[in-house]
Amino acid sequence: MKKLTMISLLAGIATTGVLAAGPLSFAASAPLTAGTMATSIPVPTLTSHTGTHKQHLKALHHATVTTVSSTTLTLTVHNKKVQTLPVNSITVHVGAYPGTTTMLAAGQHVVVLGAKSAHPQIIILPVAQGVLTASNGGWTIVNSHTIVTLGNVSPTMLGMSSLTSGTHVSVYGTRSGTTVTDSIIAAAPTREAGTVVSNLNGVLTVKTQTNPSLTITESTVPGTKMLAKVKAGHHVLVVINPATKTTLAVIPRPAKHHKKIAYRANVARGTFVSESTQSLDVANRLGTESVSLAGRTVKLIWPQHTGATLSQIPVGTPLSIRLAGKANLIVHVSHKG
Repeated sequence: MKKLTMISLLAGIATTGVLAAGPLSFAASAPLTAGTMATSIPVPTLTSHTGTHKQHLKALHHATVTTVSSTTLTLTVHNKKVQTLPVNSITVHVGAYPGTTTMLAAGQHVVVLGAKSAHPQIIILPVAQGVLTASNGGWTIVNSHTIVTLGNVSPTMLGMSSLTSGTHVSVYGTRSGTTVTDSIIAAAPTREAGTVVSNLNGVLTVKTQTNPSLTITESTVPGTKMLAKVKAGHHVLVVINPATKTTLAVIPRPAKHHKKIAYRANVARGTFVSESTQSLDVANRLGTESVSLAGRTVKLIWPQHTGATLSQIPVGTPLSIRLAGKANLIVHVSHKG
């Protein structure tokens, strides 16, 4: 995978350690009022990064699982086109967590990356996100807007060994109204800033605040070829499974000479999942990433949709999010949205 493509895929998760501050929101809730919208923010001129952005959006699309068998995965993409993929060629992710083909089920919403490649990647999207809460002998997911009830008390759990009140989670499965038939519940991964100590023979050693010599086998995380080029002294963000403490991803931070490019580039890129008054969620290569809207003014650029708000963007629509200064966000929706 090309370096620029991988960086664009990792950009959302790389910045959320700083940008994500609001509560999680539901991926399939009723339309909500967006954060403060502005019409007077100057829009930065799009640079050559636009070409890379368009190429990326073509490679990533939203779909719904129609059927899944031991040999074939059938998907319906957002334009109603039916697509089939051989099960033995795909890699499955549940958000940031590695998954298996047995976790795929009819009705799930997914993001497909590299559908025309030899090894497509399927990212299962959550149907609800929020705080896990015990209620009347069952379990609910609560955020600032609504409450949904879990219909399955024995789901597959990722990043956690038991259902525990107060845990921030993403729920995967199908949803009808305020009831979720949950097949998977994943705890929000932890993130730690670190500095590369050494990078030898496919093993990355990183110094973090909690571990002075965290060793990571590069072949076990996304972006192996890119990580092989990371040198000692480079700053990275480490994404960690909170239950097993294993590394889910390592994201190199922009080098000093890339600061100007990083400032101009999109701080998050992917497909629209949901929004609230506090955060905007997008799906990308490593799952669903939240960009904080708290204290920020948002400018929505959506061709042929003058006056629209974030809540009106259809789930699965490609978009990019650009930080313009410290308090302004530019949300650019694809022309196909």
